[in-house]
Amino acid sequence: MCSMCLQLRERISSAKDEIEKGTSNTELRVHKARAKNFFEVLRDEDPSKLIVSFDCEKNIPVPRLPDQCVYYSKLFYVFNFTVVRGRSDTNISPENVTSFMWTENELPKDANSIALCVFDFLQSTDMSDYTTLGVVSNGCGGQNKNTVMVAMILKWFVTGHSYIPPDKAFGFIERDIKKREIIRTREEVYDQVSKHSTVKKVGKDTKVYDYKGSLKGSKPNNILVCGEPHNKTDIDTYRNLFMTKCSYNDIQHTKMTTRNKVTTEKEKEVENLLQKHYGEKWRSFEALKFYAHVIDGSEDSASTETQCCQSQAEEQNVFI
Repeated sequence: MCSMCLQLRERISSAKDEIEKGTSNTELRVHKARAKNFFEVLRDEDPSKLIVSFDCEKNIPVPRLPDQCVYYSKLFYVFNFTVVRGRSDTNISPENVTSFMWTENELPKDANSIALCVFDFLQSTDMSDYTTLGVVSNGCGGQNKNTVMVAMILKWFVTGHSYIPPDKAFGFIERDIKKREIIRTREEVYDQVSKHSTVKKVGKDTKVYDYKGSLKGSKPNNILVCGEPHNKTDIDTYRNLFMTKCSYNDIQHTKMTTRNKVTTEKEKEVENLLQKHYGEKWRSFEALKFYAHVIDGSEDSASTETQCCQSQAEEQNVFI
């Protein structure tokens, strides 16, 4: 259920006068109309228009073991960013779905990682039969609607009602994962995902660029987006998307390595779990080499989250 719908219906039911009730009813109708318009994009049948939708699946923890203590333990995450090519009735299959997958020791799940996956998809897609590209996603500021994504798009988004084709793919994937009582490695997760999509391993099958770093120290130009800073808001106002002193005219991205830090606390809990199930010599198991590599080779560090929607004085504005 959409949180905005619930909020407005609660305001309608508790309204003390007809004016307040009428205002809330109007807001609810407008909100639903915007949601309906959002899905019209996914139903567009224009053959010259390529529709692409994307989203992140919820983090997939590994290892998956039949042990109650797993529920209370911090585990390593496998990330799945899925891009679906086609309309809302598109068949979910490897031909139409691409899943970009990586683990938290390689890259954080932030705006830069999302942007490089979308860039790789666009670069590898034949656009010769299309004149228009329609990109559909939810309004999450930390992943989709931010300065880093706009920087990537320029180099080569309604909240609440946002069930899009990638969510359908996630449902199939999570159904298959739940059938597996034990999942020891990230490769086993990749195998489950590959049943419904073409899997691309970020850093191996894709190039990794630093789009966020390319926005630092540039000249000020504003891109004003009518969107939401968070996926639970509905302010419906234009705000500047770029960070201070960033420009969309001379964006230059550089390659970066797939190396990310996992917290020491998480490393210790995963190591304790592996010792409990496989003994002190768990590192000798070939299937567990991934965990040994992460635990023995990483240091404690906190990831820096992407900043977006910072205000600045108006210069040259582009409205989206």
